[in-house]
Amino acid sequence: MGREKRMLTGIYWWIPVPQANGSSEFDWEVQPFYGIDVFHDDLWERLLDILNEHWNKHITRQDAEYAGLPRGRVNYPHQEQMPVLYHGNDSPGELDAAKKAFNLPDQAKTLYDDHERMISLDHQQMVSALGINLGLAVPDELADDELDDAWG
Repeated sequence: MGREKRMLTGIYWWIPVPQANGSSEFDWEVQPFYGIDVFHDDLWERLLDILNEHWNKHITRQDAEYAGLPRGRVNYPHQEQMPVLYHGNDSPGELDAAKKAFNLPDQAKTLYDDHERMISLDHQQMVSALGINLGLAVPDELADDELDDAWG
């Protein structure tokens, strides 16, 4: 009998990974970073290193912000027995891929969290830095302004 894999916590981004045929086509993959006290802003440069390696680029923190790609986190909310996967409702693939990356069972909850969604200006910077169309639907600036108003 195999041992059950331990459920993990941390953060993730969906990243475009070029296909091996040398074209500008790509697949979306979940890039997880594991740990309890991990934050997107703290790990952004590590993710940029991964993107630079995949795309043979030299993108820096000055070129693109961490909210330019779909992202999320997995953690244990208060009094929950199982981790919850939080997402920005802008994932380019099925959330099951993120669950798999963190060894979460199918029945694990997935919850929308506005904090995890892409920001349109950041996304535009990422598209420019990579030099490819990512083909993602991103909230427009008006929607961002409306959300700012809603939060005060």
